[in-house]
Amino acid sequence: MSEVSFDEESTLAPIPQVRSSQAALVGLVMRWGFAKDAKGAQTVLVGVVVAAVILAIAVPLLMREKEIPLVAPAAPLPTGSYAP
Repeated sequence: MSEVSFDEESTLAPIPQVRSSQAALVGLVMRWGFAKDAKGAQTVLVGVVVAAVILAIAVPLLMREKEIPLVAPAAPLPTGSYAP
């Protein structure tokens, strides 16, 4: 049993460095010319998020059906009167 050895460190592959999605979005905004630097690109992205939240709230409110009566409600008859 003394011959058992574990070589975990030599068999593990290094984790590749991946750019974060935030950095990729900032770079995309700068490449498209909406911002000149990273701070401006982040401001543009915050504006996009705020606009998306406003639309997500406004669209369902504007698209709901409004209750419009097709016929005016009948006026109640005076006490003691009968409908013709």
